Amino acid sequence: AIVYTVIGCVGILGNLFVLLVMLRFKDLRETVTNLFIINQSLIDLAASFFIIATSLLRDEDAVPRGLAREIFCRAWLTNFPVWAMLVSSTYNLMVVTYERYFAIVHPLKFGWRISRRRAYALIVVVWVAGPVYNASYMFPTSYVNSEGNCSVLSVWPNEFAHSAHGVLTVVIQFFIPLFAITCANYRIAQALQAQFKRCQGEGTAATQRRLRIMKARNNTVKTLVLIFVCFIMCWVWNQVYYLLFNLSYPNIRLKGTFYHISVIAVFCNSCLNPVVYVIKYKKFQQAVVMLVCCR
Repeated sequence: AIVYTVIGCVGILGNLFVLLVMLRFKDLRETVTNLFIINQSLIDLAASFFIIATSLLRDEDAVPRGLAREIFCRAWLTNFPVWAMLVSSTYNLMVVTYERYFAIVHPLKFGWRISRRRAYALIVVVWVAGPVYNASYMFPTSYVNSEGNCSVLSVWPNEFAHSAHGVLTVVIQFFIPLFAITCANYRIAQALQAQFKRCQGEGTAATQRRLRIMKARNNTVKTLVLIFVCFIMCWVWNQVYYLLFNLSYPNIRLKGTFYHISVIAVFCNSCLNPVVYVIKYKKFQQAVVMLVCCR
C-alpha cells in the first residue's frame, strides 16, 4: 500500500502539472494531437488516484453485507477502476498514434483530418472501452461468499474458459496495441524520412517553412514513440507473466515478489508520461519556460 500510494502521488502531481501547462496556453490546446495528450494525462491522473484509493480502502468488513458489499467486492476489490483506466490509457496512445499516422502518411488519400468533433467522439470511446472490457469479466467472476468474504475472479464455467479469457485479455490490452502502434510508427518514420529527402537542397522560403513543420511533426512523433517505449517496458513483464500463468506454465503464480514488481511497473506507467513531455516535447518545454517566467 505504501509503494502504491507513493506511485499514485507522483502520478497525480506529474499529470496535474501537464494539465496545468497544456490548458494554460491556447496554442497547445488548439491541435487535435495535444487534445489527445491532454486526455492521456486525464486518464493517467484518474489511474493514479484509483491506485491510491484501491490500495488504502480495502476493509470489506466496513461495508454492510448485501448489495453494497457485492458492489464493493466486484467493482472495487477487483481493482476494476485502476485496470479500466490503464487499458483506456493504452488505447488513447493507440488513437493519438494513428491520428499522427493519417496526418503524415495519408494526408490526402483519406480526404480528411481528424476534426475536433471526431476527436471528442474518439475520446469518449477510449474512456468507455477500458471500463466496459474490464467489467465484462471482473463483475461476473467475483462474488461475496457465504462467510461474507470477497472472492475475486474465481467463478468460471471451466478451466479452459479461465485460461482462454486470460490469453484474450493479454492480446487485447497489450499485443494488439503493441502490433498496431509499432506498424504505425514504422510507416510514419518512412514517410517523414521521404519528406525530408524531398526538401533537401531547396532553399526557398516555402521549403524552409515545410522543413520547420516537418521538424515539429518529427519531434511530436519522437515524443509519442518514447511514450510507447515506456509503455512496453512497463507492461511487458506483467503481461508475459500473466500469459504464462494462463497457459498453465509450471511454477507461475499470481503471487510472490516478481509478480508484485511487475504490477508496480505497470502502475509506474502513469507517472512516466509527464517526464517524457519535459525531456522531449519541445512545445511543452517552451510552454513550461513561459509559465515559469510568467509571460
